Amino acid sequence: MKFCIGSTFTESTDTPAGISYLKVLLSTGIAVILLGWSLSRACSTVAPCQMPREWDVLRDIGIAQSLEEGRYPEDPSLAGEISWYNPLTGALLAVLRKFNEQSLMRLAVVSGPYINLLAPAAFYLLTALWFGQGAAVAGLCLYLFGKDGTSPSTWTCAYSPWLLAPAYSAGLLFLTLATFKKALEKKTSGVFIAAGLLLGLTFLGHTAPAVIAGGSMVLLTGMETCRMARQKDNRQEARRLVFHLLLSLGIAFFISLPFTGPILWRYQFHVLNPWPSLYASQNVELQKLPEQIWTLLSMRNLIALFGAAGLCFQWRRLEVRALACWSLVVMALMVQHYAWQALRLNGIVIPSIVPGHHAVIHLAAVRTVLFGTGIVFAGKWSYRFLAFLALRLKLSCNKCLCMETCCAGALVIIAGLCLYLTNPYSRRVDFLPPAGAAHYDLYERHVPMYEWIRDTMPPEATVLCPEETLGIKTVLPSGRKLVNPMLLYFNPYVDRGPKTLRQEAILAALDKRDKDALCEEANVYPILLLLLEEPVQKAPPFATEIHRAGGSVLFEIHSCLRRFE
Repeated sequence: MKFCIGSTFTESTDTPAGISYLKVLLSTGIAVILLGWSLSRACSTVAPCQMPREWDVLRDIGIAQSLEEGRYPEDPSLAGEISWYNPLTGALLAVLRKFNEQSLMRLAVVSGPYINLLAPAAFYLLTALWFGQGAAVAGLCLYLFGKDGTSPSTWTCAYSPWLLAPAYSAGLLFLTLATFKKALEKKTSGVFIAAGLLLGLTFLGHTAPAVIAGGSMVLLTGMETCRMARQKDNRQEARRLVFHLLLSLGIAFFISLPFTGPILWRYQFHVLNPWPSLYASQNVELQKLPEQIWTLLSMRNLIALFGAAGLCFQWRRLEVRALACWSLVVMALMVQHYAWQALRLNGIVIPSIVPGHHAVIHLAAVRTVLFGTGIVFAGKWSYRFLAFLALRLKLSCNKCLCMETCCAGALVIIAGLCLYLTNPYSRRVDFLPPAGAAHYDLYERHVPMYEWIRDTMPPEATVLCPEETLGIKTVLPSGRKLVNPMLLYFNPYVDRGPKTLRQEAILAALDKRDKDALCEEANVYPILLLLLEEPVQKAPPFATEIHRAGGSVLFEIHSCLRRFE
């Protein structure tokens, strides 16, 4: 065996071809088993459920409803506006609906385990191509089993049973980076076009992975161009590389036009409601930053740091530079998120690119790659230590040509077992099956009202919901309009102030039985409905009860408006 730091994650020079093939076959088989096991557990979790546990996918169901009814790109929840959220998830549900008689709500539940599986599968492919099968299997174990039992799935890079655009679109990011790195090696237009297609598809899925992938591509191209420009003979090749990058970005923009085109035409990306992009989940709040820094002191992070240290000696490898660019872009988003929070404390509000927890998700993805390389790195150095002991003890190693691989493989297996035993699916809140009245009260009871609104109300119907969460669970997925959607689900290119004032004015008019004021505020809606939580003793003034289900009551406000038939 030939030992050097630079060959830490590459095949040994004297490894027989048959052994290399066996390693690929064995690691791929292990990955398939792990993915299949996770898929089966996820399917058993969602099987009895009728409604997703994640609110974000309810917005995607609303987009799917508008696609099914031929109303895209209108905003499914705000009358007279254009859809502002990435449509790929809604499009996937609409396509599935063409081949399945189940409702969009049910499809969003049962398809989640399968669609989300794209991310860990693509992660394995990326890591195997860049750093070998051992690192890929170890990283996959952390991806599947690394999340703790209580934190939300949106706090880290993890596989979840519940359909989420950020979860599966991370897989599109991995495929984009792998393809672009291959394009830099092949230097052919076709591979750059493929990278652009994947980048555009990623943007249709979610903005965060698209920004990270695009930023990584630009940064890596700049780095490679500078390396080439130092050599006079390569300057023409450097210009060609820049052209190919622009080709990829142009293709990506063209693919994204079903999403970006209407927004560009209607709003020119002028943000009037920055709060959806400034959302900070508990794990990325500025005041909790010191606490989060302490959580960095963990065994998995130390192993990842060990892997990063090993990769520092392999800077000449293109995949190492690609990983570095990926890391820098993610860290820049992380720093920007905390800087924007600090500015808000001083009264300065600037729209963000994406909410900060997405940067944490993708920082965890980078950490997962480094964790895999760290495990393999530790395994190979363990072999070198054993080989050193064997030499000192004058033991023969002629029959141990595969010992280096065995040591790395043993550590991969140990790491996988430790991760699963520490965080088994049976203890994870996102994998727990529904149980008790609490689950029904939080989710399932809203399905009948959602279905009635979807099937009975025409698209121009607008619902006033004093209780915002009720509107999210029943009206948002139906594709019908809300007078004033919840702040985090409100169109960022529309000023929310007038909508809030109108809702307050309508509620005040109903409370005061002021028919003239009601007519003045409500006459902009062809059909205006009022949705209230029970108990409701009697109908509000100028309103008629039209449906009652799932602990909520729907009224039609008919003063100065045409009656619903």
